[in-house]
Parts: sequence; C-alpha cells; structure tokens
Amino acid sequence: MSLLIRNVRIVDGRGREPYKADLLVQKDRISAIGNLRSKQAASSIDGLGNFLVPGFIDSGAVPDRYLDLLTNPAQTQLKGEGVTTVIGGNGGVSLAPLIYGRLEALAKWSGGASVNTNWHLFHEMLDSLARLRLGINFGSSAGYETIRSAIAGEEFRELTKNEQRVVLKVIERALRDGAFGVSLNSANARMARVEAKGVISQVNRHRGVISLSLDAKDGEEEVLKIIRSFSEKGKEKVLVTDFFPTIGYEDVFEKTLVAAPKNVRFVLKPFPTILKTPSEILPEWILKDRGAEDVAKLLAQPEVAERIADELSWMRPKEAVLSYSGRHSYFEGKSVSELGELYELPPAKALIKVFSMCKLRCGILYSEANSEVLRKHLADENVFASTYGHSKLSRLTAERGERNHFSEYLRAATEVGQTLPEAVQRITSAPAKFFNLENRGAILEGNFADLVLIDKDNFRAIETIVGGVTGGRALYHRG
Repeated sequence: MSLLIRNVRIVDGRGREPYKADLLVQKDRISAIGNLRSKQAASSIDGLGNFLVPGFIDSGAVPDRYLDLLTNPAQTQLKGEGVTTVIGGNGGVSLAPLIYGRLEALAKWSGGASVNTNWHLFHEMLDSLARLRLGINFGSSAGYETIRSAIAGEEFRELTKNEQRVVLKVIERALRDGAFGVSLNSANARMARVEAKGVISQVNRHRGVISLSLDAKDGEEEVLKIIRSFSEKGKEKVLVTDFFPTIGYEDVFEKTLVAAPKNVRFVLKPFPTILKTPSEILPEWILKDRGAEDVAKLLAQPEVAERIADELSWMRPKEAVLSYSGRHSYFEGKSVSELGELYELPPAKALIKVFSMCKLRCGILYSEANSEVLRKHLADENVFASTYGHSKLSRLTAERGERNHFSEYLRAATEVGQTLPEAVQRITSAPAKFFNLENRGAILEGNFADLVLIDKDNFRAIETIVGGVTGGRALYHRG
C-alpha cells in the first residue's frame, strides 16, 4: 500500500518556487519528501522532470446535480483534468437533505434519470457515498431550493413562520452532519429578509460557506445588493457561481468583481461554454407558477411557440447544442440549427418542440460569455477556477475542442503575469483554506496524497492520484 514518485519538480501549492525531489506515499498520506533513492515501494512512477502539484479543488463542478456521481462514481473525466476534490451542492440543489426521500429538485437536470436513494439526512447521504468506489473526494453544501421546494412546492412564495422554522431546523441538522454550507439560486437569494438572516447565522456558526448562483443580466446594483445582504459584516464566506461576463453585460461582471467584499470568491471556467436548462432559457411568463408538465403542454400550442420563438432571437442556433435530452438521446450533440433542419422549422421553434417532447428535462450547451473578458480575470485574487463539469458534459465539450480546463487556467494565469506557483496556489491551497479542508491543498508530509503530475510544457494532467493508493472519499465538513 505504498507509492514512490521519483524525479519530479514539486510545486507545493503554497506559492513557493518549484524544487526537485522524490515523494513517498503510504496508504492515503504523503509519508516523505526529498532524495529517496534508497526507498522502495509497492509501485512507482517516474515523473521525468515534470511538475508534481496538489490535486485541483473544483468548487463549481456538478456531478451531483446530474446524478452522475451516483451512476459514474469513478469520475474519470474530472480526474483526467487533475481534479481530486469537488465541493458540490451549488445552485440551491443538493443530493441531501431529502425531507421526503426523493430527488425531485434535480429532475430538470437529470433528464428523467432516477436512482434509488436510501437517505433523508445529510450524513446518511455522505455515508452512502462513502460506500461507493469514488474516484474523487466529494463534499457538498446543502441546497436551499432542495429543502424549500419539499416544503413549499414549486410555487415561489413567502414561507409561513412555521415553514421557516422547519427549513432552518433542517439546515442546522445538515450543517451539523457535514455540509460545507448552504447554496441558493438567484430566486432564493432574493428571498424575504427574515429567511436570509437565519441562514447566515447558521452558516457562520458552523464556519461554512454561503454559495450564491447569480446572473450578470440582473445588473450590478442588484447583484451587489444580494452579495452584500449575505456578507453584512464582511466576514461571512460567500462563493458566487454561474456568474460570467455575459455578452452585453461585461461592465456588470467586471465592476462586480472589483466592488465585491474581500471575503467573496467568484467561480469561473476557462472556456466560456456553459450548460443552460430550459427554465433558464424560456421567458419567465410561461414558467411562473407552473410545473414542468404544464409548461411542456403549453409549448406544444402553436400560438405559444410562435410567441416564445420571437423572444429567443438572441440565441445563435449554430452555437447552441443539445447536451442531454433524457429518453430522447437522439437529439444529444445536435445544434439548434440541425434541429431546425430535422423538423423543417425555424431553429427556435424546433428547440421549443424538443423542450416540449422532453418535458423540459434537457440541457443546452451555449456560450453567452465574452471569452476575452473571462480570460482576463482568471488570475484575479478573488477567483477560483472550475470545470463546471460532469462526465457527459465533459465528453460533449471535448468534442467541441474545450478540454483541460485547469491546464488552460494555468496557461492563462501565467500569460497575464502570474507565476506558476501563484497560479497553482489559487486552485489548491486557496480553496482548501476557504472551505476549511484540513490536510489538503498542499504537498506536505502528513497531508492527504491528492496529487497531479502535470506536463512541464503544456500543464496538462499526466497522472492524477486521489487519496494515495486508497482512492476518493466523502468529505464531512467539521466547522
């Protein structure tokens, strides 16, 4: 149960200059670092002078949201990018806690896929994951929407005082059971002040993180108002996800990054393509107070499709691609333009037809972001890099020439003036400190052996080692 890595240049994740050394792993820990020529181990790797860095920590990946973590626990796609740890549960949705033991909150992302769940409480979910052969380490926030929708249904309304007490009680238990914090989508981030105050208090008490999914289209004033409402004293840890330099809103993005409190971190991906669900594409008037089944029926009406098609004029159909479509897998990988040709319809109407057929259980790969502005800010001190990925998404984006997000991040960061040690620190020890991940994020004796051997010329992952020779694990936050 040992591994010897020879002939590498170690970038330790703490910002220090690379140094030549060998490294010995015993079980799941780094046992020794230095000149280890006389040492023997059960297996060995010759690093050939390449860089050995701590495993990358991805705080935006979504293998849980698409149930991919449960159906594909090895997570070979993310490991192939050098990711050893994911902190999931973002966007207001998570695998737990489940008040009624069902995953309805994830239905619109999972494409109708279902898995058997034998948990309700947060620690029960983590215990279940611990029994899987996880290829990566996985921790999670508690999704506020998952909890709230189980109590209030899909209708967005103010909670009664009794419902508020139930929600806060469930969150408190999740935080005690190992949740890294609480995540909220943009709608819940605007929730009644009394709800927000209770959440902030609980998360701070457990030294957790508040994760907010926000949109630059809401405007600088509104976005900053939301961020500051969760960062009253400037001490609360706030993570902002899904926030990109959307074309036409680049100023909002850049001004927000500058004006946000110092305790706020923004999660960006090096490539601009993102995954959008129908609820993020369709106009609000058709979604309001309606479930997915009802919306799908309305979309089948010609007059409704005509009206919505006019409102989707912003979409570039050749660049929008179906990423998943539930039982209608034939559509996957086809652009909206190709859907139009298939059905002999204008592209927008063809897309609406597919939304209706899939009952909104589908997703679109699309880039609304200004790639130049995005790349410029990858090296900012308040930015964490992410793949925003899961297995199926990684395969589809790879086909589009978008792969190796973290190697692209390292290239972009060094091109704008960062040193390699500084860039590595931003995706290893910096997020480890932010999430209170003990003994991770740095190459030190006694730390967990989450390691990546990267090519010295192009920074691509050659070998990813998770937990030494023992593999990944479910992470329980101890606040």
